[in-house]
Amino acid sequence: MGKNIFAVTMTALLLIGASNAQAVAPQTLQWRDLLNHPERWPATTTVKNDLQFSQSTMDKGTEVQVYNVLPREVELIAPEGFIFTQTADQCTLVEDANAFWSALTEDQKEVTWQKIVSDRSLWPGKITLPSGARFQGLTLEPGEEALFMKAEGNSVFFTHPKSDMLLSANQNETDVFERARALAAIPKEERPSFLQTVFDGNLIDAQGQIKPAKKADYYIIYYAASTCPRCKIFSPKFVEYYNQNLADRDDVEIIVWSTEQPKTSILPYMREHHMPWATVDDKKALATGNAFRNAGVVTQIPAIIVTDKYGNEILASRTAPAQTIAKAEQALMQLPSVIGQ
Repeated sequence: MGKNIFAVTMTALLLIGASNAQAVAPQTLQWRDLLNHPERWPATTTVKNDLQFSQSTMDKGTEVQVYNVLPREVELIAPEGFIFTQTADQCTLVEDANAFWSALTEDQKEVTWQKIVSDRSLWPGKITLPSGARFQGLTLEPGEEALFMKAEGNSVFFTHPKSDMLLSANQNETDVFERARALAAIPKEERPSFLQTVFDGNLIDAQGQIKPAKKADYYIIYYAASTCPRCKIFSPKFVEYYNQNLADRDDVEIIVWSTEQPKTSILPYMREHHMPWATVDDKKALATGNAFRNAGVVTQIPAIIVTDKYGNEILASRTAPAQTIAKAEQALMQLPSVIGQ
């Protein structure tokens, strides 16, 4: 009998989160070796019999997406989007798992969900939901790409192509493993930044024109507002520092994050202070803001957060209101120690 996909999500989360230790996989996988190890699951498997559901049928030999492996059955996603179950003798899961697993490199076999969550160099710029889904009136079609934001808990967070609303799905509903494995095949220092994908097309310059995202190794997020008197003191100092030390650094991207609404209220201020940097388009402010918050947030401005190309925080000037200018200046002086000369 078919089940609604949302009705089984909590079961999947509990089972996947039950085992933190990653046992070494045997040379030949058995059903038990798939339990709590989604990294060993094939993306799809094949049903061995004709199936009859309440409102549809499925022919023998139909390939369907794997959703979750339980002790005595596997939960599968039908083409119509509902969940149904099959036992080991009703599908080719074990055979498919062995064929899939044997084709991976040793580095790719080490890509577990826990590793994806903790290693942002394995975060892809985009993901898809192979079976598609509906989210609060938005439809993500099967295979349609969405901007990846983060991996957390047992969920993948992303934004819809037509909205910057933060959405989430169980990791098994996405192709995040496949994309992370592709990144694992690349030397770590050469892996692309998911942040560049998030920012590209969503940044604007001081004139409000689209500003292509740099292929940066470091991001400096400058939190400021045109109405902030402390920012009026610090901003000229930051621009001067940039012109003297960072203007020729193609590996550094500075993004002004305005605390005002709309975000574009900062544009006249950026022109006044001759800031040659990027800020965010209001239409995608929520999406880019979610990417920033992977590193952290600030409560007082002016403030600076510096991250590596994967969004890992390496410097921040969070502090109390009476100290913000001094702390922001101190952060500037510390920049060479974290991003080089």
